[in-house]
Amino acid sequence: MSDKGAAVRAAEAFAEAIHGTPEWEEWESARAAARADTELQRLVAHRRALLNQPSRASDSAASGAGSAEEERVRMQIVQHAASLRQQAAVTALIELLRNLNVALSGALGVDFAQLATPPRAGGCCG
Repeated sequence: MSDKGAAVRAAEAFAEAIHGTPEWEEWESARAAARADTELQRLVAHRRALLNQPSRASDSAASGAGSAEEERVRMQIVQHAASLRQQAAVTALIELLRNLNVALSGALGVDFAQLATPPRAGGCCG
């Protein structure tokens, strides 16, 4: 087995520490709960079906009704308890990761997240 180097081992330990945070654990739990919630999954499947229906651009009344139904189902999804829990967990996890980026960036003297992001096509320097 080859030596991965001190930086890689430190990164693995850092990832393991993140996995042990309450934010990560809640995110995983909320994500699993949302996947296991049959009502939420039924709503998600229904919305997908509505979005995948053939377009009725020539029939504006039917198109408007479809759009209203899709919006009604979307709002049911957004307001569902499992969905609200999952969104709160995502928000908390993002905040944790942003705080960790600040700490890493301060220690390195560069914006870690920005430096780790590939440059956009057509430009070298952000």
